[in-house]
Amino acid sequence: MDFPKLKDVVYNITMNSYETSTLNLDWALKNFDNIATKVFENDEEKVKRFVDKLSTWHMYFETSPDLITEGFFKHLNRQELKLIELVSKESLNYFNALSKEEILDTFKTGNKNFKIFSVLLQNDLIDKFSNAFYSAYDDYMKDIALEKEAIPTDVGFWDELIESLNGNKLRSTYTSIRDIFINERGEVKESELHFFEKGLIKHGNLSSKPESSTLKIIIPLIESDDNFSIFLDNSEDLIEIINSSKEHKESAIGELQLKLNSDKYKDDEKMLQISKILNLEVQNKDKESEEDNS
Repeated sequence: MDFPKLKDVVYNITMNSYETSTLNLDWALKNFDNIATKVFENDEEKVKRFVDKLSTWHMYFETSPDLITEGFFKHLNRQELKLIELVSKESLNYFNALSKEEILDTFKTGNKNFKIFSVLLQNDLIDKFSNAFYSAYDDYMKDIALEKEAIPTDVGFWDELIESLNGNKLRSTYTSIRDIFINERGEVKESELHFFEKGLIKHGNLSSKPESSTLKIIIPLIESDDNFSIFLDNSEDLIEIINSSKEHKESAIGELQLKLNSDKYKDDEKMLQISKILNLEVQNKDKESEEDNS
């Protein structure tokens, strides 16, 4: 049953000060999602005003970040508010203090700690990652490559994370994943290449193993309809590796010729540029027109 008048009363009591009344900030942060839903009906403007109101009580902030309900973290982009600044700082301290095991569990389960981590990352609030974080990241990525863990659904988030991490500390992780794909796996799935492509191409040192890298990673990228754009976006580096391969160069070039011959890519600017580099045969448009009319 809905009670709009009662909700209006609760809203006014929540948002306005009466005599010497004080707001229990700790309770409000721990119950933020319920308040947003039941009192403000998730009205964005009302919830935003409530956050403004909470921030006036920032001097009473003492709540551990893991006890704050998830909805509040959506407002961490409002760094001009003192309360948000304090919550962000405490959340960063909380996350940096997590052990390797806790971080690994965070990756695997997508728990509350993952929500805190993702919001900190998306708001550029993490300047440096702990050694425990890099060790947990290394284990998690290799477990995915070994099919011990499922591929995360939010590929964009993990690509964004790579951009924020220290590349020098990622080399060992992605050269290991490269070697797992080359030596310990059969055919690598398209979804796996899609997930790992940024790390492999940027940090996997594929050029040091041109034969295996061309066979197990680059040719599958070319053959895949879903992943071919990855090859096109990184063609300069990947063609250099192809040219270093003695055994699989012609196979890779043959697959590229098939792509160029297709209706989808025959006029693609990137493919036409690749055709010049690799001397691919570009179909004559006049000849094509004659064949269509015959």
